[in-house]
Amino acid sequence: MDPREYVSPVAPGQVPAPVWDENKFIAGRLTHSAHLKFWGEVVLHGHPDRKRLLFNMKGMEPDFQHFRGRFGGKPYDCNAPPNREFRNNWPDALTSTGEAPEDWAWSRVQTDLASGAVVEVGHRPKVVLPLSVELEKPRLIHDARYTNLWCESRAFTMDRVGTVPSAFQRQSQMTSYDHKAGYHAFLFEPWAREYFGFSIKGRYFIPAAGIFGWSKQPEIYHSTHCALLEFAAAEFGIPSLCYLNDALSGPRWHGGAMGLS
Repeated sequence: MDPREYVSPVAPGQVPAPVWDENKFIAGRLTHSAHLKFWGEVVLHGHPDRKRLLFNMKGMEPDFQHFRGRFGGKPYDCNAPPNREFRNNWPDALTSTGEAPEDWAWSRVQTDLASGAVVEVGHRPKVVLPLSVELEKPRLIHDARYTNLWCESRAFTMDRVGTVPSAFQRQSQMTSYDHKAGYHAFLFEPWAREYFGFSIKGRYFIPAAGIFGWSKQPEIYHSTHCALLEFAAAEFGIPSLCYLNDALSGPRWHGGAMGLS
């Protein structure tokens, strides 16, 4: 959508902009009825992909496709991932925080339990994916390659650093941000969580919210983030460049591009 064709459904200056304390983050806040209403009637007003974006905000689903092939030494020819449990893959080195990967992962899981992004269950999920840790960030990785075999990804593009000179005024002030736990804003439908389970310290868990490792998650998150930035650019006149959960904003260079995703 070209923001120059956007017509705001609300009066200027009447758009609320709530900001929550990051220490009180609650997973899946987008699914609250008041927020869905605001997105549907204001942020996504006139957006060409409005229906699909709202669908994912209400609850993400894998939308399984038939897969025929081999994975992990076993053949498959079916419409959904059969039950299977994988072992975790912990790196040998310590994380940048000086912790053993499993210990760091366990503390991360405790944080996600508190926010509602993860739920402990008393049974083995249909699929138990292997966990790993990206050591430098560090970041918890759900290795969803098995479940991804049945998921059809949607192509998308991201803005690039090379776009900055044509998007913003030179020698101007710019601002950037990085969404913390951004994937956790989106919840899985309850039935879908069983295909992304994991185990740690002998206990089973399922993700209530999005995970780093599911092939469809980056596109869902990025396209929704871009829609928000397009709205902000049209409503407040501040263009932004978008890269997954990162954004760069600043004054528009009037002689160049719009600088929008």
